[in-house]
Amino acid sequence: MVVACLALVLALGGTAVASGLINGKNIKKGTISGKALKKNTLTGTQIKESALAQVPSAKLADLATKATTADSATKATSADSAASATNATNATNATNATNATNAATVNGLIIFPTRRADAAADQASAPRIPLATVGSFTFYAKCFDTTGPSKTHAEIYIEVASGNATFGTEGSDDLESLTPATLETDRRVGDSFAGANSIDDNNNDADFRAASTDTALTGVIGMTLAKNGTPPTGNGPFSANDSCIFGGTVFNGG
Repeated sequence: MVVACLALVLALGGTAVASGLINGKNIKKGTISGKALKKNTLTGTQIKESALAQVPSAKLADLATKATTADSATKATSADSAASATNATNATNATNATNATNAATVNGLIIFPTRRADAAADQASAPRIPLATVGSFTFYAKCFDTTGPSKTHAEIYIEVASGNATFGTEGSDDLESLTPATLETDRRVGDSFAGANSIDDNNNDADFRAASTDTALTGVIGMTLAKNGTPPTGNGPFSANDSCIFGGTVFNGG
């Protein structure tokens, strides 16, 4: 009877004794398996997260982030390239526009751009049509009508920006002085005029020479075409109005 009572006392008090005696020092490392732990009882408080390997879903997220970053960088590079290409195109267009406005120079041969214009009511009101600037000299054209009888005139002129230059044409062998004050009618280097309802392309080319302190030119202004009214052959390359076409070349520009 005594033995039975003692056994009962030990059985009831064993749990309390064990809980007070067993701790981490009494457990040998590596002896408790995962199966011995109660499911879903461990939290981040008990686990050192930095010691865990990256889970597959997190790795995929990193890869997605890197891919997005790389894609953004690629797009940024493409945008830069597109901007550069646009700038290059704009620069090329600007250069082409400048070349179209100005005369081309090839080995001393100055080629005027082709210009078209409707005729003004008279010479004084006709706008200047720029053709070329070479050193101190500028070439420009005018297209205008006169009456009694009706004619359309296409004329090209030379002028000097400053100083005193020499100037002469085929019709005037004596070298004349050319200054900013020289009358426009005395600076003409090429002209054509068309009578009523006709086209004149048999322009009066004028050999000329002009020299200033920094520029010497000689050449022929080769294109002054005029159309008046409605020619029987049609308007051709002219507009439907009284109009002109200009062009030409200058040699030995320097």
